[in-house]
Amino acid sequence: QFLYFIGFLLTFFFEYTKTTRKMSLSCCDLVQSLTSPDELYALLTLLGRKVTTKGFKGETEAERFCYGSLGHVSRSFAGVVMQLDDEMREVVCIFYLVLRALDTIEDDMAVSVEAKTPQLLSFHEKLDEDEFTVHGVGYGHERLLLENYTYVLEVYHNLAPRYQKVIKSITRQMSLGMVQFLTKPVETVADYDEYCFYVAGLVGHGLSDLWEAKGHPTNTPREVQTSMGLFLQKVNITRDYLEDVMDSPPRCYWPKEIWEKYAKELNDFTKVEFTEQAVGCLDHMIGNALEHIPHCLEYLSKITDEKIFVFCAIPQVMAVATLSKLFHNQDVFRKRVKIKKGVSAVVVTQSTTMLSVVGLFKRFLNEIGGKKVSGPSSIKTRQKALDMIAVCDKFASGIPRF
Repeated sequence: QFLYFIGFLLTFFFEYTKTTRKMSLSCCDLVQSLTSPDELYALLTLLGRKVTTKGFKGETEAERFCYGSLGHVSRSFAGVVMQLDDEMREVVCIFYLVLRALDTIEDDMAVSVEAKTPQLLSFHEKLDEDEFTVHGVGYGHERLLLENYTYVLEVYHNLAPRYQKVIKSITRQMSLGMVQFLTKPVETVADYDEYCFYVAGLVGHGLSDLWEAKGHPTNTPREVQTSMGLFLQKVNITRDYLEDVMDSPPRCYWPKEIWEKYAKELNDFTKVEFTEQAVGCLDHMIGNALEHIPHCLEYLSKITDEKIFVFCAIPQVMAVATLSKLFHNQDVFRKRVKIKKGVSAVVVTQSTTMLSVVGLFKRFLNEIGGKKVSGPSSIKTRQKALDMIAVCDKFASGIPRF
């Protein structure tokens, strides 16, 4: 009977995806989740749900470009943006594309510091113009975004002035921080926090201001809003060690104050003989990221709009799931580590209320806390994960106000 079930499942999968193509899944994705009923159910649920911008049609050519570009430059973020209502979907889409365009200029190592500095510092001013493009910067769809930036401006100018004000302000502040770190290395943990604040913490501020402009204020301190961005950014930086350190020229934002405790050179962690030290440093980085969880839960508990809650909750839960996968995992220094699509599907389908989000946080924190590890930093981080479970319990009684 089990084999019949598998046969039916695979037949359903191939026939369904052949006609809909709504979710990128392989046969392997389903097989990996066969022993986890919640993952399998979540995967099948998402097969029938449109979770990306694919197939979404804007009313104008500019809108169609913007939504299409969003899906190309960040498929995962596009999925959560599409959860928002019509008004906020467009606002957040443009907010993201403006900042992504800014980041593309900052990120292109082929452009000299001298050339990109004035571009970054004046980028927010271009929002007042009707037409503006940048050529020869970035790669792939990011380059196309800059080359067709006039489309972004067209949609931006159609947004309510209260939304435009927020987007322009955050763009200006972010550009100032980016310019600062073009020449400033990430030496200390304080530098690390400051860098993450400029590239991600400010996003937390901006989104909070957009929610307030919409009429759904979170009434949270800036420090709490900052942590929403810092947590996501630190998870990405921790996960992307190998990709960044192997780049040309190498880039990595792991703070020297942390990694120099484990090696003389940052790229030593790619060597087999440094595996023990690499894993110890990795777990240290994960412990640093975990410190933001109390603020993240506090922020989520203050959201009163259901769609905004889901938009904010999914990336946060995905980040905890990612940390669970990264913890004490030497593969981080050998290849790109990803969570299973079944786990991602569970996060997307279940991150709908505060109670369910707390449950997911606890699930992934328990996975960290339940691992057998050795080494001071690993043991300390494992205990920190267990401590965070107690923090989760504090919010478990939160009743959704949707």
